Amino acid sequence: MGILTTGRVGGQLIGPIIGGMIAGVWGYRMTFYLFGIIMFIAGILALVFVKEEFTPHEVAKNASRKEKSALAQVNSLPIVIAMFITAMLVNAVTKSINPVISLFVRQLLHGHGSVSVVSGIITALPGFATIMAAHRLGDLGDRIGARKVLVAGLIFSGCVFFATSWVGNVYTLGICRFLIGISDAALLPLAQTVLMNNAPDAVVSRVFSYMQSFQAIGSIIGPMLGSVIAGHFSYPDVFVMTAILAAINLLIVLISFKMGNNKKNA
Repeated sequence: MGILTTGRVGGQLIGPIIGGMIAGVWGYRMTFYLFGIIMFIAGILALVFVKEEFTPHEVAKNASRKEKSALAQVNSLPIVIAMFITAMLVNAVTKSINPVISLFVRQLLHGHGSVSVVSGIITALPGFATIMAAHRLGDLGDRIGARKVLVAGLIFSGCVFFATSWVGNVYTLGICRFLIGISDAALLPLAQTVLMNNAPDAVVSRVFSYMQSFQAIGSIIGPMLGSVIAGHFSYPDVFVMTAILAAINLLIVLISFKMGNNKKNA
C-alpha cells in the first residue's frame, strides 16, 4: 500500500507539470490527446502484465439480506466503519487547506515575493514528503502492525496541524507542510491495510468501494469547511479545525480498535 501511494502521489505531482509544459508548447487540446494515449497504454499494461486467479463468489438466491451484505461479512464492523471515517476525515483535512493556502502565503509574505511560486512550492511539499516516506512507513507497518503506525500518524498529524496555526513565515509553513506529507504517508495506506485485514476476499471489492465513496465525501466537505472557517475567522483557524478533526479521528480509531479486540476476546 505504501508503494502504491508513492506511485499515486508521484503521478499527482508530475502530471500537472507535464500538462502545463505540453499546454504551453502545443496548446490545451494536445494534453487531452496525450493523456488519453497514456491511459490507453496503462490499460494495455494492466491487461498484459496483471495476472490473477479469480473465482466469483456466488450468493444463493434465497440467501438472507444479511448474507448478501458486504458489511455483515467483515471480521470487525467497528474497525471497518472507523477506517471509512478515517478515509473521509483524512481527505477532508487534506482538501480543506486548498482554498486558503495561496491567501495564507500572501498574508505571510506581506506583499513581498511571488505568491504563486511560493504557493506552488508549499502545495507540492507534502507530496514530496509522502513519496519519500510512504514505502518506509508501509514497511514499518508490516513489521510492527498497521494499527500502531496509523495511530501514531493521527497523533503526529494533529500536532503538526496545531503547530501550523502558529507559523509566522513561509519557511516554517513549508516545514509544517512537509511534515504533514509524512503523516499522510502513514494514514490512508495503513487505513487501507487495516481495512483489507478485516475484509474477507469475497467482499473486499465492495468494501473498498465504500471506502472510496467516503474519500469522495471528504473531498467535498473539506474545501467547504476550510472556506467557511477562513471566511468567518482566520486562515490559521483552518489548521486549528484540522487538528480538531485529527483528534476526533484518533478517538474514533482507538474506540473501534478496543471494540474489535473485545469482540475477538469474547
